[in-house]
Amino acid sequence: MDDKMRAGLARDEAAGEAGDTARNAAADRAAQEKDGARALWPVGDEVALEVIEGPAGTGKTAALAARAAALLEGGARPKSVVVLCASPLACRAFRRRLAATGARDVGAVPILAVRDLELHAVMLERGARSARVLDDFDQAVLRQDLATSGLPERTLRRLLDRCRAQWLEGVDPTTVPEEGTAQGQAATADGDPDLSDLHALLAACLASVDGMLEEELPLRAAEALDGGAAALRFDHVLVDDAQLLSGAGRRFVAGLARRSLAAASDALLAEGPQDAADLGRLVTALQVITADGPGAEVMALAQRVADLIAAGTAPADIALTAAHPAWLPNLARALEARGLGGERAFAEPCGT
Repeated sequence: MDDKMRAGLARDEAAGEAGDTARNAAADRAAQEKDGARALWPVGDEVALEVIEGPAGTGKTAALAARAAALLEGGARPKSVVVLCASPLACRAFRRRLAATGARDVGAVPILAVRDLELHAVMLERGARSARVLDDFDQAVLRQDLATSGLPERTLRRLLDRCRAQWLEGVDPTTVPEEGTAQGQAATADGDPDLSDLHALLAACLASVDGMLEEELPLRAAEALDGGAAALRFDHVLVDDAQLLSGAGRRFVAGLARRSLAAASDALLAEGPQDAADLGRLVTALQVITADGPGAEVMALAQRVADLIAAGTAPADIALTAAHPAWLPNLARALEARGLGGERAFAEPCGT
């Protein structure tokens, strides 16, 4: 074998090794992406998971509608497929998109707002009366009851905000953390007092008003799937605008699926709440408004709208949105109090 042949064989061997390395790296990336997706969507190994990611306008919703149509044409029963959207308006838009596919029995496919199905799940578990989200009055009573703990109002507000965040991420703050556990250590972080008594008081107060906070709903719905709402499952679950779901919301949606789950999500926001820097990449200018409570938050938003109009912004160029329908009338009343009732434009609620 001459030198030229040996050099050629060496090049081929090196190329083969490089190809193997690239294929292995690609396989590793695919495995990591699969593991990451299943970490966000806790489905069992028997459930096929597909995550459709991309910015707005890249055809995610169209792909989801095509998938639903393919399931129907492939023999799936319409009632075994459910499509979940962020709001009633989004449900109606998806219904039209699905009808345009021409697939059979599209009108019989349940297309529901995530929050509506969460309430239904809790209702099946607890009964209609207890599947109630606290209104502003109930929340004011709750804050007064929590004040009996003797903690300063500012501390109570901060701790209650932490509880809301825990609910959204799937942790129940009304379960008293055991001493020495990670949850117990986190409970006393940042110089806050021991929260064991406050957790117990919060649980008792919520029980006394026979309801739950809005942020509690996704977790209670996920828990209901393990109890009285166990029958509320579908062979195939498709969810649009999945980036709007909290960790507890994703757990609930994942628990609905028996055979497959397809989620369309904005890649930037796919891993949950982001900081202002992340949101700033989506808009030209970002202003974060903080307030001491829901009522103050509504008033601050209404004042911001009034300031924008006073500065020359056309009312038609302003839109308000909210996490659920109950908040929109409050926004409307706050605007009407400022003489802006006839000039507002509201978007549909943006989701859970």
